[in-house]
Amino acid sequence: MFIDRNLPMEELSRLGGPSAAGAGAPGPAPGPEKPLSRRVGVVGHRGDNCCAPENTLAAIRQAFDKGAEYVEVDVRRTANGDLVLLHDETVDRTTDGRGRVADLTLWELKALDAGSWHSPKFAGEKIPTLAEALLAAKGRGKLILDVKALDVGQDIRRALSEAGVGPDAILPVMNVDARALADFRKHLGGAVLLWGEAPDPSALDALKASGVGGFEVPFWTVKPPFLEAARARGMPVIVYTVIAPDTMRWLADDVGVDVIETDFPGVLNSLRPKLQP
Repeated sequence: MFIDRNLPMEELSRLGGPSAAGAGAPGPAPGPEKPLSRRVGVVGHRGDNCCAPENTLAAIRQAFDKGAEYVEVDVRRTANGDLVLLHDETVDRTTDGRGRVADLTLWELKALDAGSWHSPKFAGEKIPTLAEALLAAKGRGKLILDVKALDVGQDIRRALSEAGVGPDAILPVMNVDARALADFRKHLGGAVLLWGEAPDPSALDALKASGVGGFEVPFWTVKPPFLEAARARGMPVIVYTVIAPDTMRWLADDVGVDVIETDFPGVLNSLRPKLQP
């Protein structure tokens, strides 16, 4: 993960992040920041990452509550083949358990507490399945899937069916992987497939012809010629992971980015110009 800068505790607290009162301070605070000159799309990185335990249903719901149009989540496969939301290879950091996700069954994962590490108020929060996450997002926005397993296109399709949504409800990310691209094209027709790097603009036509529909890339790798070329081809560009309001403003106003992924979706939403009635 790439972030723009580490904020001091005082600024994190003001934005609604960790504070001396607990890891999940209420927020975000309004703040005196100058608004953006143009409206951009908001992606909650692992949900409302600042103020709820990442990759949980609480984090997904809070991100949408705070104005996000998209939520990025991490998808892994369990020992018995179910798809669940978790970033790390192990459950050690974000639950009260230990072990590799790939070695644990869904039943074993569901027995873990995925919320208390963040704040006592989230005690009892569970690791969600992909289908449960899709249900939480249904009618509210789209999920960007950072898929950390191979050959899961058919399993994702099954989760979509279970949640009663179509492939247009998701944007799967391929980390520059031709095998994943082929798998997603086979099973997830109708989904916008995101490539995980910003190529030279001259490569965009070939990528689009191969099935790539857009990009999710580190914010510092994006330059205006690439953005303009992608926009001309109808290929959305999502940049991550942005923390500071001044970086949000620079990306929107100076670089010309259209969609920003952040741990503070409420802050980014508060900086956007209001929609005209």
